[in-house]
Amino acid sequence: MNKVFDFESTSTFLNAILNDESTPRGTRTLLADHLGVQKTFISLLSSGKQSMSLEQALKIAKFFNLNRDETYYLVTLAQINRTSDPELIKIFESQKEKIISKHNKIANRIKVKESLDVADQQIYYSNPHYTFLHILSAIPGFQTIEKMAEVLHLDLELTKKYLNFLISCNLVKKNDKKPGEFQIGGMRIHLPKDSPLLPAFHTHLRNHALSRISKSQPDDVRYTATYALTKNQYKKIKDILLTSLENVEKSAALKGATPETLCVMNLDFYEIGN
Repeated sequence: MNKVFDFESTSTFLNAILNDESTPRGTRTLLADHLGVQKTFISLLSSGKQSMSLEQALKIAKFFNLNRDETYYLVTLAQINRTSDPELIKIFESQKEKIISKHNKIANRIKVKESLDVADQQIYYSNPHYTFLHILSAIPGFQTIEKMAEVLHLDLELTKKYLNFLISCNLVKKNDKKPGEFQIGGMRIHLPKDSPLLPAFHTHLRNHALSRISKSQPDDVRYTATYALTKNQYKKIKDILLTSLENVEKSAALKGATPETLCVMNLDFYEIGN
């Protein structure tokens, strides 16, 4: 997929990404729905006949899963393309160069990897078993297809099908040093909190949790409750949960630790009526 930093205008970027071979059919329609416009308007944006607003640039960045710097760059391009004031153009051009400079420094320090394209994201998040197999490939003792199928109660052929997709995306790879075993791949995967795929991902994992209720193990943690709270109490409890989640993420990302088990956590805390 084309890099946004390679372009000097929003229209050339959008035109290139929409016509890229890796972009799935129907993307124009999905993007139009995402922006709340007609499909013909997408053609106007990609041809440069219609200027891209800052709000549209932000939504397009989210649709194509651009990271923060890529998003800033695209929005800055939109600012440059929409103004004719020389002084403003100079300011925005300076901002653009700073973003590119930062990107180049990071790219030189680490090996930047591609994230999944839209079509592969849709497949990956369509079924929790893709996620489970992806994580299992990083856990010693669970890295053979037979063991993965056993743990997830899957047919061997179906497990192979899921693994083949993960391998094709570089999310999982074969272990050359240990024939018959797999290991986690080098592809980066991240789903923004406002991604249209996120609700389905939440639903799949919660459905999986529901299927496990009748098979609860002594070490499982389950808690369900309803409360009558003041707004202040609600905020305090929410802050407690968010702080706890931050601590969970830090513990789960502990460097040097060898994973031993696959776990699932779902958390919901919300106001009824909102």
